[in-house]
Amino acid sequence: SKDAVAHALNRKMRIDRALFLNDSVFFATPGLEQFVARMLGPEDVIGAFENWGEDHHLCSFALSVSGDVLRAPTVQAFWRGYVPINNRIHAIESGEKALSRAVLSVARSSHVIYPVSALHRALRQGDAELRADPLVLPHPWRSEMVRTGVPDLPPDAWAERVAATVNLTSPLHAGAYLFPKLLGCPLFKKDIVYRGRFHYWEVERWLPDLLAPDERDDLLWLLRQRGDRGRLGLIDRIKFNIGVK
Repeated sequence: SKDAVAHALNRKMRIDRALFLNDSVFFATPGLEQFVARMLGPEDVIGAFENWGEDHHLCSFALSVSGDVLRAPTVQAFWRGYVPINNRIHAIESGEKALSRAVLSVARSSHVIYPVSALHRALRQGDAELRADPLVLPHPWRSEMVRTGVPDLPPDAWAERVAATVNLTSPLHAGAYLFPKLLGCPLFKKDIVYRGRFHYWEVERWLPDLLAPDERDDLLWLLRQRGDRGRLGLIDRIKFNIGVK
């Protein structure tokens, strides 16, 4: 992204809108057309998701900015100063969060396509079958939620508890099933198993609700390729903890 932005600005290309989409996400067909249309909306800054639970920021894996924002000195300064390093913590702290601050500081308007508030409204309409299925809830909070009887709560209380849990971390990780199922979101993070939000067999169980067989197999192959952090050896676990692996 840094090289692409520098290339475009150095050549003084006319850019009305720039979309930043990275390969940490699997883009499925259901809902994709609507997602792209919304990313091309009128607001200065448009994010697919935002994270309120871990130092508020717009998630950079799907971010859209107007040409005015892209050309703003604050945003250009971010791109000049950002050093791409193969470290997840650096990419989040010095990349994603810093970029979010830069674009929001100059934006006149902003919008999030899949906010947790919209998920909460949809959850309130959820049927009893959805509320009774613990596999829609993310780890590591699921065990406590089941133990304390969350699935048995009345619909409004259940919706509030689930939405609040999804809001504790990256919503697309924690709501990997719920956002596609209830809001038609076409995005899936490729590390939902590796990061421990869902077990592979759980994703394999609920994906038929969301994707056609060919796309389902493609996503499952990517999840299988990434693996499970629980199988990492000592050195790789250290690398995982410091964001390298």
